[in-house]
Amino acid sequence: MVLDLMLPELGGFEVLELWRGRLSTPVIVLSARTELDARLQAFAGGAVDYLPKPFWIEELLARVRARLRLPDAAAPTRTFGWDGALLDLDARTVTLAGEPLGLTAHEFNVLLYLVERPARAITRRQLAEAALPAGGDRSERTVDSHVARIRRKLGPAGARIATVWGIGYRFDAPEPA
Repeated sequence: MVLDLMLPELGGFEVLELWRGRLSTPVIVLSARTELDARLQAFAGGAVDYLPKPFWIEELLARVRARLRLPDAAAPTRTFGWDGALLDLDARTVTLAGEPLGLTAHEFNVLLYLVERPARAITRRQLAEAALPAGGDRSERTVDSHVARIRRKLGPAGARIATVWGIGYRFDAPEPA
């Protein structure tokens, strides 16, 4: 994906934040911003390359071709594990003790959003806007229902999803070994 940072309504950094963790597609950022802070922010947001403007189209095409030549095996698998549960971002699966859990796409998105932001209180509104489709039901009750089903399916591993009363939820990640 080629992303220009200067977009009319939503900025490129915001787009990177929304897509990070949802897509495994590599992102090449184009920008008239040449300062180091902008480049570092793009890489921190998940970009794999940064091409300042003005640029030659031949260079952009060469960078895209080079990125496409990289084998998929070179990309690290993105997984999160805790208490016998394993969330595989690339395969979009969750297993518990090696057995697949039947999470819906929305449940997976809610769980992923929480797991990627450990120890942070996430509001129900944030969860709804980030993990549920724009045209669907994004009410607080819908978020609560998804979280309840995720906890039930995860069993004891679901206890890591803590309720933050009056706010929403928090994922309490285990301490690193």
